[in-house]
Amino acid sequence: MDEPNQRTKLKPIRHQQLDFFIAEILDSVSLKSDRHSMEFPMFSLSKQKDSNERTYRYELDNGDFVEVRISPGSKGIATQDDKDFLIIAISQYMAFRNKGLDVAKKIRVRPKELLVATNRYTGGRDYNLMADALERMEGTRIRTNISTGGIRQREGFGIIDGWKIIQRSSDGKADYIEITLSDWMIRALEGKEVLTLNPDYFRLPSGLIKRIYELVRKHCGYQPMWEIGMDKLHFKSGSQASLKRFRQTVRELFPGRKGEGSLDLLEYTMSLDPSRDIITFYRKPEFLLKSLTGEQPFLLEEVAEE
Repeated sequence: MDEPNQRTKLKPIRHQQLDFFIAEILDSVSLKSDRHSMEFPMFSLSKQKDSNERTYRYELDNGDFVEVRISPGSKGIATQDDKDFLIIAISQYMAFRNKGLDVAKKIRVRPKELLVATNRYTGGRDYNLMADALERMEGTRIRTNISTGGIRQREGFGIIDGWKIIQRSSDGKADYIEITLSDWMIRALEGKEVLTLNPDYFRLPSGLIKRIYELVRKHCGYQPMWEIGMDKLHFKSGSQASLKRFRQTVRELFPGRKGEGSLDLLEYTMSLDPSRDIITFYRKPEFLLKSLTGEQPFLLEEVAEE
């Protein structure tokens, strides 16, 4: 049997023992992301500073076109890993909304909670990296005509409208981080244009694998399978690598000398057919079964919705 591919092994759980307050937060909030940033590649897959503006144009089933232009800020385009913090803000917003509470577009969270919830370390450097991520999301500009909340208009906005570190104590430690969501995002959330993510999403080992998971979660969902050609996956992922290099990178994820075989992707498995240049994703039957018995509430909720 092939050994697990190091590129696809989940990251370890970095906080086995949680503070009571943090554990309460994580237990009461299911992970959510908006459908639109899952469908369209608004985040960079690069680990280096990415300052390349890009435009994507998609034809819809009704013949209309959707256009998405992503422009970098001073620190470059926000990365797929930066998006982790946006997911927490979205998840908090939806949790408050689903409880019938009044929700503002400004989401407050304690810095340590934000790092622990996204399975990051909590050293001084990690707080600085978190601030860099928030700055990249504020600086990255999106111009699009994607409809949210039933309203379609051409508009420009930052991935987030702003952020701030609120410090009220005298010991120099931050009390809260406040993330301001864009009006475009608020319309999507108010329209319940969201999908629930696997609780282990933040353990996925790379931006590329997170991006592939988003696409599978969006397109396969609860269907038995979803098939996509490598060229189309390359386009949808937003990868700036050539198709040849992207194909090689994806094939290296799979066990076997020729990139054949299958691998796990949380509640899905994926198999590669190099001869047809196609990847097929399968929903694991046991995940749906567990959701119906209450063992996987993150699926049960969405089964009811769909």
